[in-house]
Amino acid sequence: QHGPPVLKHELAIEALYRTHSAGLLRRFARSTARDEARDLVQEAFYRLVRLGSEQFQSVQKAEAYLSRIAGNLLRDRAKAHASILEHATRAGIGPETPEMQHYARELFLLAS
Repeated sequence: QHGPPVLKHELAIEALYRTHSAGLLRRFARSTARDEARDLVQEAFYRLVRLGSEQFQSVQKAEAYLSRIAGNLLRDRAKAHASILEHATRAGIGPETPEMQHYARELFLLAS
């Protein structure tokens, strides 16, 4: 027996989580704080769950799709930080402030 599609979908995502969450955490932790890296891992898997059973079943290579989600999350985060940096600069908050130094470090880590 194959079980209902929803259960298969949940089991497949659970298996992906068991095998890939630690690697994703390491990937995210290279460019962000550990707590934020954990949040990004959760967001990546949430996006898989949000696909729903039918759409998830149509994904040919779930690992590659998860990797693409992770890359998109990092790009979105980099864009958000760049936007914050730009707005802060326009507001006259100089690069010598601790807040701006923090964002500069974050952006440098994302770019490397």
